[in-house]
Amino acid sequence: GNFRGLPNTELKIVEGAAKKDPKYHFVKNQHYRLLGAENLNPTSLHITLRVSKAWLAENKLAREKISLYARVGDAWQKQATAFSSEDDAFDYFTADSAPADLFIIGAPR
Repeated sequence: GNFRGLPNTELKIVEGAAKKDPKYHFVKNQHYRLLGAENLNPTSLHITLRVSKAWLAENKLAREKISLYARVGDAWQKQATAFSSEDDAFDYFTADSAPADLFIIGAPR
């Protein structure tokens, strides 16, 4: 991930796979945590994401279905996410999110 306005921050994979959820396809089943912003207390985040076109094809998903999800309490909440560009291997998206402890990239089943 890439964070506009938050220098030296990044979305890092958290150890261990995310639990499978019957409601969502999760990219690589990985949780992500925002690192480096602990003392910044942002009120909102603007995040750039990339998703492998091979993963989208393998899971028969259209890019329009991809969203960033933030963990709020015991639930994943969909964040405003939009397709922004592509290259040969990846689709790129931007997402605006409230700060959260955990994030995941995915699509509803």
